[in-house]
Order: sequence, then C-alpha cells, then structure tokens
Amino acid sequence: MKQSNIDIELIRKKALGELTPEEKKAYNEWLGKKETHKLYANKAEYYFSHNKVVNEQPADFEKAWLRILPRLVHKPKLRIPRWVGAAASIAVIALVSYTTFLLVKTSHDQPVVVQNATNIQAGSKTAELQLSNGQVVRLGSGDMVLQETDGTTINTASSEVSYANNVVDNETVLYNTIRLNKGEEFTLTLADGTRVWINSMSELKFPVQFQGDTRRVELVYGEVSFDVAHNAEKPFILKTPVHDVEVLGTRFNVSCYANDGTVQTTLAEGKVRINNVIGQLESIEIEPDQQYVFDKKDLTASVKDVNAEAYLAWTKGRFQFEDENLESIFKKLERWYNVDVYFVNNQARQEYFNGRLPRFENIDVILDMIEEVSDVEIELKDNAVILK
Repeated sequence: MKQSNIDIELIRKKALGELTPEEKKAYNEWLGKKETHKLYANKAEYYFSHNKVVNEQPADFEKAWLRILPRLVHKPKLRIPRWVGAAASIAVIALVSYTTFLLVKTSHDQPVVVQNATNIQAGSKTAELQLSNGQVVRLGSGDMVLQETDGTTINTASSEVSYANNVVDNETVLYNTIRLNKGEEFTLTLADGTRVWINSMSELKFPVQFQGDTRRVELVYGEVSFDVAHNAEKPFILKTPVHDVEVLGTRFNVSCYANDGTVQTTLAEGKVRINNVIGQLESIEIEPDQQYVFDKKDLTASVKDVNAEAYLAWTKGRFQFEDENLESIFKKLERWYNVDVYFVNNQARQEYFNGRLPRFENIDVILDMIEEVSDVEIELKDNAVILK
C-alpha cells in the first residue's frame, strides 16, 4: 500500500499566505491527488489560521500539527490507543507527556488536556570518543578541551567535537575512534575542515591529522554523512567493509549497518568514485541525486536515481520517507529510539509510506500516524514495538 506524501510545512505556509509560486504549484498538485488531501488541508488550514499554541517555549506548529494530523481522517479500529482524549471544535488537542505540557487554545480559550500513555523519548546528541592512547571520553555533557599526544587540540561541545589543523612532525599517524550506541547522534569536524554527521549504532575511525597525499577515514559500521572540505591535491577516501568511496569535495551519505542487506552511498553534491568493491574489478562514478547500492549477499551493485536530500534529512533533525516500506522505516526507528521491533504480521513489512516527521519527538507521534493511515496495528510493551 502506498500513501501520498503530506508536506505539513506547505499546509502551514498556505494557511498563513506564505507559499512561493513553486510551493503553490506543488501544493495544488498534492491537493488534487486525493479527496482525503482536501480534508487534511481544510482542517489544517483552519487550525493554523485560528488556533494558538501556548507553551513556555516558542510555538512549534509542525510538532503541534503532527499531534493533531492522525486524528483528522479516522479509520475505525478495534484497538486501545496509546493516548486518548476529547476534541473540541475541530480536533483541538493538547498533549501532556510526563515531562512537558502543550496546550492548544480554541477560540473560546478552553484548552483540552490529553495524557500520553508512554514516554519513550527520542535519542540525544551523545557519543564516545577513544583517543590514540586508549583513553575513552564521553561526549555530549558540555564543553571541554582535550589534547592528543602530537599536540592536536580537540574541542568538544554539547553536540560536536572538532579537531584543530596542526602541522605535526610525527611520522606515526595517530587515530581516534568515535562510537555511538542506539539512540545517539553526534557531529564531528575533522582536522581538514570536513564535517561529519554520525548516526546511531555507528563507529568511525579517523586520523587526528591528515598526512601524505590522501585523506583516509574508515566507517567500521553504521551511517555517516559528509560535507567534505575541497582539496583537489589530496583526495578524500572513505573506507567501508565492502568498498572505498573517493571524493574531491562533496556532500554524501553512506549507510552500512550490519543488519541491512545493502550498503547505500548517496550523493548530494559533487562526484564520488566507488573503488575496491568486493567481487568487482571496475570502479563506478555516481552523480548528484544518485545512489550506489551494494548487495552484501549477492555481491552485486546497482545505481539508481533518488532524492538525495531525503537520505540526508536525519542530519537536519527529521525523518524523511519516500516510498519506503515499514521494515526499513522501523529499522531506523529502532536505532534512534532504542526499542526492539517485532513483526507478527509479515505482510506489514511491505506497507509503503511517504512523509516527513520530526526526529526529536516522542515515539507515540510517529506510531499513531502510521497506525491511523494503514491497516497495521501497533502494540507498545515496555521497549518493544509489536506490529500485528
């Protein structure tokens, strides 16, 4: 089953009269695809135009709307929802978690409060850094300054670690390793200025300073996204368990998880060359908005056209799914929310979805949306998500 993409931001901008001509065209095309889109749009526009969000923090309309959106088109189901409540006027809902409060005012200024039944929170910006001498430092708790044995200064902040570009005489290349568990992400700036976004359940090994005529780093496992500093005289090479990715200056993403059947290299800008592929002799170059997919079982490879930004969306704080099945989606949710996912109904693995969702959000918001627009029933027990 495939769903049409619902862009919440476009609906909000339409309601507030902020659409550009290009966005207006995209909005009208989406609106005409299904009758249910008109229902979503009408109620969403009314919500954004007439209701106010009250909170101690600045209003986040997308998060507020995500809490309301699943309830606008309802499919009767014999299930106990994770969160229950009442609606006044047009599904005016207020969410109360164990730690936060959000009220949505009606025109009569009478908020309705709903209690959230679970409290599985999104991941956080934390990581573990291993220095060349074996010392392990936990990152994400605040600012501190470290120093490697070659004199390189390492600055750590709440969400990023960066390496100073020093001239070193040390002939021995020093390596550091950054590791992330479930429910973690972090950002790294290498000594050459290259920025790296590291996703949950990942390990990246890299030199403290780049020496010689190449810049080599190694993705042991997991997912990383690079914005590579340009240096035509010193190619940047990412080594993975199945191949090397060679670039000059570019933005790209590599996903290489042990429990995935493929390794995906997605290019957003520039050009990359895939070298030293297991079972293959020839190198392959890909262009922006192309993805190189290596099948670990068959040792075969293919190149396909994609929207590269969808594969880099996690670096900008959101999930973006484009014709993606539930099996793939829940692997990502499993890593980020530190939950265990079980498919009782194997047919549910091949339900397809499109859409964008905030990454730093309670898991209930995402589970309820998936459940409401599909025939899948989802049960949440402790840290286990069961799809029936």
